[in-house]
Parts: sequence; structure tokens; C-alpha cells
Amino acid sequence: MENKKKSSASGFVAVLLLVVAFLLSWFWIVPQYRQNKADTTQVDYDLTAAKAKLDSLKSAKSTLDSLGTTADSMLVAIPSDQDTGNTITTLEAIATANQMYIPGFQISDNSGTISVSFSISGNFAGTNGFIKGIEDNLRFFAIKSVSVAPADDGTFSMTLALEAYTQGSSSSVGSEMSAETIQ
Repeated sequence: MENKKKSSASGFVAVLLLVVAFLLSWFWIVPQYRQNKADTTQVDYDLTAAKAKLDSLKSAKSTLDSLGTTADSMLVAIPSDQDTGNTITTLEAIATANQMYIPGFQISDNSGTISVSFSISGNFAGTNGFIKGIEDNLRFFAIKSVSVAPADDGTFSMTLALEAYTQGSSSSVGSEMSAETIQ
């Protein structure tokens, strides 16, 4: 009988441990599992959001890189200073490319613009090429006036007035102008 009691007590303890294990799993392990699953879902969501942000930053970087190239081109097109020497060099290069010669320039530096007047002569194709070269140049030139006259030898004489733009200078002296003639 005592064996039966021991066996019955062992069975009761085993059942009790089984019930405790079940209750423990039901009230502690299952909620912990659910919380871990929710945390995993949140981490997956955060990871997806971080990857989207990273892709957005990569796209912004490539846009900024391309803008850097554009900004460099803009600094050539509209320089930050009144670089009259570069303006003259650019015009002479366009003339040379079209087999023309500019004997002299009349230049006025204004705040934000360089006004240039000059005469040039050559054949019809050269004068057309020269105007097209000014229009197609990366540097911004505005042709203010053009006068064309035919010469006796079949060439054309052209007088131009144009402006080259700069970013201006905050330290410049308002509307004071200086004019120089380069020959």
C-alpha cells in the first residue's frame, strides 16, 4: 500500500508539474513569444524604413553630385568676378575659330556685367559662325546691337556691342564705371 501511495504521490507530483509547466507556458512563455514576434515585426518595419531612407540618401547624393557639375558649369557661365581678360580671350577664340580678327575692344566694367564693343570683318560664313559661336558659348553673352556692312572686296564688316554677365561683387562701388580700350 505504501508503494501505491508513493506511486500515486509520484503521479500526482508529475501531473502537478505538468499542470505548472502548462500554466507557466500559457501565462509566461506564450506572452513572451507574442511580444518577441511583435518586436521582430517592428524591427523588420524599422529595417525596411531604414533601407528606404538609405536609398533616398543615395539618390540625393547622386543628385548633389550632378548639381556639383552643374554648379561648376555655372561658375564658368557666370563667373564670380569681373574677369575682362577671360572675356576677351573667349571672344578672340571664337573669332579665330571662324577665321576672323578683332583689332580692338572697348570695355566697360559695371557691377554684374562687362560691356564690350568691337568691330570684326570677314566673309559671310565667318560672321555667321562668329555670331553662332557667341550664342553657343558656355559663357553668357547678350548681344545688345549688331551693325553689318558689306565691303568692296566681298567681305563683311560687323560692329557688335554685347554684355558678359558676372555674379557681381558686394564690395563693388555701386554704379561707378571705368572704361578702357585695348588695341
